[in-house]
Amino acid sequence: MTNAQIWVLYDGKAGHLSQSQGLAQRLANRTGAEVRTIKAYPRSGLLRLLAVWLCRLGMISPRLLLSFYRCELPQGMPQQILSFGGKIVPLNVALASLYHCDNILIGNRYGIPARLFSVLVTARDEGLPNQVATRVPFSCAGQGKSADDVRRADYLRSASRPLWLLLIGGEGSGFCYQDQDWQRLKAAMIDLAEKYDIRWLVSNSRRTPAAGTALLSDAELRAYCHDVIDYQESRAGLGAYLKGAERIFVTADSLSMLTEAVAQNRALPVVGLRPEKVTLKDGVHRQTLQHYVDANWLQFCDIAAMAQFVPARPEILATYDQVLEAATSQVVAGLSRPPKAALEYLPRSY
Repeated sequence: MTNAQIWVLYDGKAGHLSQSQGLAQRLANRTGAEVRTIKAYPRSGLLRLLAVWLCRLGMISPRLLLSFYRCELPQGMPQQILSFGGKIVPLNVALASLYHCDNILIGNRYGIPARLFSVLVTARDEGLPNQVATRVPFSCAGQGKSADDVRRADYLRSASRPLWLLLIGGEGSGFCYQDQDWQRLKAAMIDLAEKYDIRWLVSNSRRTPAAGTALLSDAELRAYCHDVIDYQESRAGLGAYLKGAERIFVTADSLSMLTEAVAQNRALPVVGLRPEKVTLKDGVHRQTLQHYVDANWLQFCDIAAMAQFVPARPEILATYDQVLEAATSQVVAGLSRPPKAALEYLPRSY
């Protein structure tokens, strides 16, 4: 007898996949289900808009909606369909209708009726009966540990000096970086390395500008770095960095990187670095950051004042993992339907 399956729909965005897999893995840990990832893309922007419009009207024809997407369905039966990302919301609805199984949507439903989903996982409470308002994003960063990451993390912890990790983002969410921010960041990293006798692990991201990426190859700074990862070349080893570093610094523009760091469930708060120019508007990003601060998972530090950073160890009443396990219990409470065979034959590939 094969294990039940959780199908995670993936629209190509790493941040969406991390949150979807984070929740899916927590569900699978409770049921023993197998998590299957399905990469899916609308055949065109016009078809995506038409799919959303049909779902808003409640005109759910699974075969028609599926024909709007390019995807390959795995063999077996899904116990749950789970997704995050506007491009694939109609596909979530179509597959749940086809297999008569539960479906979970993370984030915005784009005007599609809430009744078409078993559970809605959101940051804000809209007062819907099938909603779970988490205030904290799920992440797969704290779920599962590959053997390579574990070995590499153990190796990093045995280094001759303590290792601090810096994850560098870039423009976005109201955070604007200028050349002076990167120069101040470099100077502060050197000052802290000398002051606390530490060495740095550093990784950039896809949004890091050239001036930020240049730090990875700066000869003066590299003398104080244990290792670096250039996102453009490979992300391999980042999991070990997150697990092996004693303390984690993250530029506060990237909610996904901050969440990956917070998901490590450290006794020490993550340090969120802010450039000189910040115009962060009220919204999910700001509210989530404030929740992290209130929970003592995050402390802010201006890049201009980073050289004066003093390590702190505030009391953490509940870890990230404890909060998300409670949210997962709420999601489980909203799931009820066992999967049934599809009503019509469908080829696996579209």
